[in-house]
Amino acid sequence: NYSDSLIKINEIGIETDGAELNLSGNVIYTEKIYTDIQFTGSDLILNELIKYAPQELLNDFGLKKVAGTMNITGKINGTVSDNELPQVDLMVSFNDGHIITADYPELKNIRFKGKISNGILRNNQSTQADFEAFHFETNKSKFDFAFSILDIDHLKYNIRANLDIDVEEFKPFIPDTLLESVNGKIIVQFSTKGMLPDSISEKFIDDAMANSKAQIEFK
Repeated sequence: NYSDSLIKINEIGIETDGAELNLSGNVIYTEKIYTDIQFTGSDLILNELIKYAPQELLNDFGLKKVAGTMNITGKINGTVSDNELPQVDLMVSFNDGHIITADYPELKNIRFKGKISNGILRNNQSTQADFEAFHFETNKSKFDFAFSILDIDHLKYNIRANLDIDVEEFKPFIPDTLLESVNGKIIVQFSTKGMLPDSISEKFIDDAMANSKAQIEFK
């Protein structure tokens, strides 16, 4: 609906192979543009959407199979002008992921859930991503991560990981000198936090070591 400087979007729905998109909300035109928009992307099926990617690009990455289902919900609220951006908030979830490449171990049971926002300041400084669960497996190993990052220009990070690694599975990708006396399983619990500098220095390495914890078990 359109009335004077107000555009009211009751609902716009788009369906394609592998995707269902919906949009609703208001846009007000004055000297500036004011937005209040909600949107969803439901059941985004990667093995359908990947058909639209150039085959040359898939070949460059050695991708043989990409599968999984993603759901996105979000809102855009605030002013749009030459000097201002609205606040953008996204929530994303992904399940049943499966990736097969030409050169690396098969990844399966990929799933994650998180939220992304440019924050209350609506700029790089308050831009934040929080992923409370990021899981994937190979044939013999399992990986679980949780992480958050803040401020694109001066990246602050907080990472936790639980890893169950089968050494034999990854020996072809690791220098022999590192694993010549290691076999079986490596169980790792790891956490770290800090701020990523413009360049890696001894001070950053010392700070990273002081702010990191690891527990390693060999089986």
